[in-house]
Amino acid sequence: MGRLRPPGDRGPGRRHRPAGRRLRPGAAGARRGGTRGVKIASFSGFDCDDPSQGRSKALFDAPARFSAATPTLADFYTRMGRLRADTVIAKTKGEAKILHVSFEDVAMGEYQAKGFTDRIAACGGCRIVDSVKISPADVPGIRQKFETALLKHPQVDVVTVDIDHFFVAGVQQALVAANRPGLLVVGGECQIDNMNYIRSGKGQEICYGASAGYRAYATVDALDRAFQGSPAATAGVGLQIIDRTRNMPASGTEYTGPIDYSALYKKAWNRQGGAEAP
Repeated sequence: MGRLRPPGDRGPGRRHRPAGRRLRPGAAGARRGGTRGVKIASFSGFDCDDPSQGRSKALFDAPARFSAATPTLADFYTRMGRLRADTVIAKTKGEAKILHVSFEDVAMGEYQAKGFTDRIAACGGCRIVDSVKISPADVPGIRQKFETALLKHPQVDVVTVDIDHFFVAGVQQALVAANRPGLLVVGGECQIDNMNYIRSGKGQEICYGASAGYRAYATVDALDRAFQGSPAATAGVGLQIIDRTRNMPASGTEYTGPIDYSALYKKAWNRQGGAEAP
């Protein structure tokens, strides 16, 4: 693995700019800038060759590669959707009547929805009774849309919400007001507010942890490798199911996961505390 050098250390025979120096907001913008030596890394952005972005020429030098099972960002979010479906199938023993809240017109949401709906379609006893499709413009009115669908379908015994922010925006309040005992509520990516909801025992019950810090370190590592002329390495970032009794971090803290990624990356980079903690 290439060593992440301090700013100003170009290494033997290499021009090496510090990670992030002079990067522009988007891949296309950086390329248009024409600045030699600029590298483009992705933490959670879809490259231009992704089907959701028009399938044109890839522009990222260091795309996100979080695990061997999810070599692209599209794979990562699709897998999250499949995991949500697998949880529902297991919890209901393959007999689920689902109200699905999805995020429309945004790539990460569309990939999650596809992973979820494709897996549910393969479950003979599972059925998506209705879908509440939320676009960015719909978020302020999400509570009303969700409550209308929940009242319309009293037979629903599972609610799945692809994006955890939707709970904060109104879904959690609607669930608490509805007071539907026995309703399985499965969410998204485990933000601090959402883990508090799970701890409360009302509304949201499950989320899926994917350490933002781990992904950030993986992004820096991929960027360093790009400067060294090497491809990004598989980072090993996974997803972990979190509920009231399993894998829940301390109250008020973000999910970081069971792996001390900071120490491992620093060791691999041959650094002595040179990288900042996320």
